[in-house]
Amino acid sequence: MTSTIVAFLRVLAAVLLAGYALFQWRMARSLGRVCTDPGERQRGWAGLRDARWPPGLPVAVSLGALGWILLAGLAVLALGPDLFGRRGPVGAEALLLGAALAAHAIVVRTAGVASRALFMVLVLGAAFVGVAPRPGFDRYTLALGIHVLAAALWLGHMFFWSLVSGPALKRLDDRDLGGRLRALSLEGGGLGWPALAVLFVTGWYLLWRRGLVPADLVSGALLGQRFGVALDAKLLLVLLMVLYQAVFGHREAPRAIYADMLAAIAVLALAVVLTGV
Repeated sequence: MTSTIVAFLRVLAAVLLAGYALFQWRMARSLGRVCTDPGERQRGWAGLRDARWPPGLPVAVSLGALGWILLAGLAVLALGPDLFGRRGPVGAEALLLGAALAAHAIVVRTAGVASRALFMVLVLGAAFVGVAPRPGFDRYTLALGIHVLAAALWLGHMFFWSLVSGPALKRLDDRDLGGRLRALSLEGGGLGWPALAVLFVTGWYLLWRRGLVPADLVSGALLGQRFGVALDAKLLLVLLMVLYQAVFGHREAPRAIYADMLAAIAVLALAVVLTGV
């Protein structure tokens, strides 16, 4: 039970950290496109940092602290065998997390796009390496890694858009800049549908590698097992999240978005349970 909880917290930390890194990169990139003058770009980033959002703290304070907490938490959960009885630190994962810590120190002090892009790549690389608990590299591991990265970007983006990006942009003193940044952040429809497409393809491949076909999902034999119940519950929640995305998208739906986030957390928990069944 303890190992399952630790694994869930590790996955949740990785998802939130991916969302945090993606938020930092997209905001810096959007400011670079909206503000052509470097001074204006610096002022825009300062305005975004100082914009207040629930619970009323400056975004700079809450975001900076959250970034360090997520990095430290993921490092402890992923690389702390003495605390959790897990395997020792994996060289590549430890190296990527250490580099991400160094990159984050630059991110919180500058408004550069390059440092945020590097930070995001390092975070996603650590998440990818972390899903390979056994030596060697095969197609199953590759599909699992891509599946995890798609989920991390999709769900992480959803959490940070709902709790940080949207509220912060609405509270910018420069309302015109906030409106332009919001429109730019919505350009292309977000990550939802592309991520879902990747999740669908890799998910079916992973099931196929386990010897399952679509008809098995509703068979009595599978539903009589813990694995089958957890799998069907996860797929049902994903379907509800797809319906939410189709109906609401990026429109205002303050109550529905929190239900959607709870469903996302449940999906992550069920995914962890499935790996241990």
